[in-house]
Amino acid sequence: MNMQETVLETKRIELLIPHPKQREFVNSKAKFRAYIGGVGSGKTYIGCAEMVMHALSNPKSLNMIIAPTYRLMKDVTERAFYKICPEELIKEVQKANQSCVLVNGSEILFRNADDADLKRGPTLSSFFIDEGSKVAADVWPVMIGRLRQEGFARRGWVVSTPKGFNWIHKEFVQKQRPDYQMVKSTIYENPYLPADYVQSLEEAWSGRFARQELLGEFEAPEGLVYRNFYREKHVVKLNDRKFKDIIFGVDWGWQHENVLLAIGIDSDHKFYILDEFCRSHVLMEDFVKIALEFQAKYGAGTFYADPSQPEHIRVFNNAGLNCVEANNEILAGINIVSTALDVKKEDNLPRLFIDPKCVNTITEFEMYSYAEQVPDKPQQDKPLKIYDNCMDALRYALASLGVGELRLLPSDKGAFF
Repeated sequence: MNMQETVLETKRIELLIPHPKQREFVNSKAKFRAYIGGVGSGKTYIGCAEMVMHALSNPKSLNMIIAPTYRLMKDVTERAFYKICPEELIKEVQKANQSCVLVNGSEILFRNADDADLKRGPTLSSFFIDEGSKVAADVWPVMIGRLRQEGFARRGWVVSTPKGFNWIHKEFVQKQRPDYQMVKSTIYENPYLPADYVQSLEEAWSGRFARQELLGEFEAPEGLVYRNFYREKHVVKLNDRKFKDIIFGVDWGWQHENVLLAIGIDSDHKFYILDEFCRSHVLMEDFVKIALEFQAKYGAGTFYADPSQPEHIRVFNNAGLNCVEANNEILAGINIVSTALDVKKEDNLPRLFIDPKCVNTITEFEMYSYAEQVPDKPQQDKPLKIYDNCMDALRYALASLGVGELRLLPSDKGAFF
């Protein structure tokens, strides 16, 4: 072993003394990993340390660290990297290229997620996303597409505070895949924090925010639209129920998901979301086939569709589907869905139920939000245009039932049902 190899091996051992959760993360063999934790749980530290270790283990590899913004990269992530990486392992810092070259020839690029050139980036051996909850959902699949450097181990990881049921929750919790692993940590599992620091946070924070920031729990955002949605009340295995009517909600998409919801209505005017189709980049002819399959499986009914694409509605009708323009009044539609979620005194039950297989619809109920309140500025009365595709499809269906025997829109007296 030559001197350089001795230095590398020595520094490999001295690089960090991880606490148990960090050790579980670095010892994982999964190709894609997430380290989710509260404030002070050592997220950025372990993410940067893992990047140094990967670069040392793969000489002459090309790797990338991504932060949500340029400012966060400079103020937090890049500082953590250079604090962790021993100086004797660094051959050159290229400020103009925003990169670092190690003595074994490996290079680490530092980029921010809002960089327009990120999607046209280089072929990589690894990537690390810091504070992933602040990064757009499409960055993750873009970076996976960059992992094609031949002859090297190829891995990607993200660290973050949860910040709601976001894309990290979808990729690492909802989707169960053998090459994905998530490690969760709390502020209490980091033995290196001052005791008075933890105590001060406990005194300052409470409730949902404390569970998110201290315990690293996935929590619904503060500005949630449907605050009366609860999994334990509304998510029910529907099995083979019989329904008086079947309707469908349709939201068109391409970059965003095409959504189709099948909704059963029983004789008591209760709604049951039976099934969902939710996928982006679906050709129209394939979407028609899915709609025909839903109709064959659940029964004939009206397809209430986003009225902004009349040509798509014509395609559905030409295929033999009864597709009409939906009522697209956003706030009125939200009120109708919210009323359906309310528990009624007469039977202690809501009027809307969801089969657990409709994972995207359930997630959107827990993420569909208004913008955060900005001091001295008026509250926005329309939800953010994220996590809204299934919510739009549901709203189209329920808000469009004012005509016909069901007559489910609010009456002049404000009654519902």
